[in-house]
Amino acid sequence: MSLASAMVLRFESGRFYRDVRPGCVNLMLAYPEGCSASCRYCGLARDGDGRRAADTFIRVTWPIYPTESVIARLAKYRKRLDRVCISETANGRGREHLPELAREIRGQTDLPVSALIAPTVTDKLRLESIFRSGADHLGIGLDAASEKVFEKTRRPLSWERYVRTVREAREVFGPNRVNCHVIVGIGETDGELVELFADLAAIEVQAYLFCFYPEPGSAFGGRRRPSVRRFRRIQLAKHLLEQGKIRPEEISYNQHGGIAGLSADPALISDTVGTGMPFVTNGCPASGGGIGCNRPFASYRPGEPFRDYPFVPGPEDIPRVRRELGPEGLGIAL
Repeated sequence: MSLASAMVLRFESGRFYRDVRPGCVNLMLAYPEGCSASCRYCGLARDGDGRRAADTFIRVTWPIYPTESVIARLAKYRKRLDRVCISETANGRGREHLPELAREIRGQTDLPVSALIAPTVTDKLRLESIFRSGADHLGIGLDAASEKVFEKTRRPLSWERYVRTVREAREVFGPNRVNCHVIVGIGETDGELVELFADLAAIEVQAYLFCFYPEPGSAFGGRRRPSVRRFRRIQLAKHLLEQGKIRPEEISYNQHGGIAGLSADPALISDTVGTGMPFVTNGCPASGGGIGCNRPFASYRPGEPFRDYPFVPGPEDIPRVRRELGPEGLGIAL
């Protein structure tokens, strides 16, 4: 499980910056042989000799605990939890294990369960099995915003296979219960991101944003992070698109391909920024609504400027967000 989840379940000790505790326990199916993929930005990737790039994922350790102990702790701390997410790597051994674990967690804790699956080891029959196990949301780590970026960063995986799985998952799980993880900063343009957001919204599939942060030991370990300003503008454009407040053609770009302007009422834009909602971590909901999976510090370190907020930004945060967005062409009142 993620280190933060291990802290919530009292397997590990530590303190949370600004007392931001994850509401979702993130689990990953672990096998000695690990993941078979070679994604260039991932610490779990394999090199040409089959060696793992690093022993971390999203720059933190994922300590391993016996499944029975994990479920016992989930039941013990049930009242402080909103959701459990079970993820897998590109390893076919999880084909039956993931739905079995989802069924067991649901039966013993009644917690909502999300599944984050690998299309390389999944077909529609398996999607139906995961749905019957009690998982109510399904995630797919698309990561790349376009086929071109996918092929440069995730070969030999197949963009076509991933896109087909997204559509099949939408048929099985229904509207707005399937999500695609999308990383900003691995070679895509802002226009490619906007096009993907619009395509996913059209079929009622969610886009969950991550901001690239170099993973030591990976092929992209020396790559620069996207600027906070770029990420803020993408977050805002995505939110307005998904809310139906703007259309893709109403977004303009500068000479470098970055978002430069939004053809919408400046008051609407400013009011939207003031809610703080575009900048909240994208994640599966809690059982009663609201943020369930807030993934604190998945895209930054404690003490650094927030990339996505694991809570709704308050009055003390919004002025900073406005400055980070910048005033040029966005109608933001500073």
